[in-house]
Amino acid sequence: MARQAPPASITLASSRKGLLPRFPKRSGLYAGTWLRQRGVRILQAHLEPVVGNSERRQHFQDCDDPATVVSADLVFDCTGAKDNGSTAALVLGGLCDASIMQKDGSLLTLSTLQLPQASHVFIAGDAGRIPGELDISALACEKTAYAAEEGGVLAARNVVKLLQSKQTHRSVVQGRLNQYPRDAFPLGRFPRLAVISLYKYHAILCLGSVVVVGRLPSIMKFAIEALGVMAAKSNSIAAQVFRGLERISYMFATLLSKKVRRYA
Repeated sequence: MARQAPPASITLASSRKGLLPRFPKRSGLYAGTWLRQRGVRILQAHLEPVVGNSERRQHFQDCDDPATVVSADLVFDCTGAKDNGSTAALVLGGLCDASIMQKDGSLLTLSTLQLPQASHVFIAGDAGRIPGELDISALACEKTAYAAEEGGVLAARNVVKLLQSKQTHRSVVQGRLNQYPRDAFPLGRFPRLAVISLYKYHAILCLGSVVVVGRLPSIMKFAIEALGVMAAKSNSIAAQVFRGLERISYMFATLLSKKVRRYA
């Protein structure tokens, strides 16, 4: 009889702010409890690889506490969204200066999603970053597929405005172009709405300040993804239903977020 391999030991290195720091506190606490109950060790540390080690295992050390060392046979980098490298071509091509490139490879843009040095170049999604975009106290626009989609629509509208201005031989002032996030999302700002999967049958729904955990959010996410796939396959009815539900839910989340901010 073959010997059964011992269970794997899993360490999750998270931000020092904890899990899900840009969402309501209960969401991060629930995620942490759920993971710990399943044997996951959660370490809030800034880990960097230890260089010059000849062993097969990979070793990481906390930058602020050298005594904290993590050894691993297998490592997954899940640090979040980052540019795929295309922005470097814009710098090398001379369209923009390297000073506006961020650590994650994204480029600082104007609120119109234009490059400061090249007004005919627009950037949306993970490749672009406007000042304060990830600041909780300011805009707090998450890097999601929804945000990228709405940013792309906004950029396209601005391109049309610029083309129309050339046809009429009139200049378009900066204030007349669509601004991100004011003109991209319902009620003028990024709504606090997300469904975060923990596993097949467990998820966290954040709707403004409201947090729902357990099986119901996982079923909702499955339905959302199924409807989204149908909409992407050029199903016009599914696309209309998907878009309508999307706008209703995001406006509801935005209203709840405003209420929290007003009475906090």
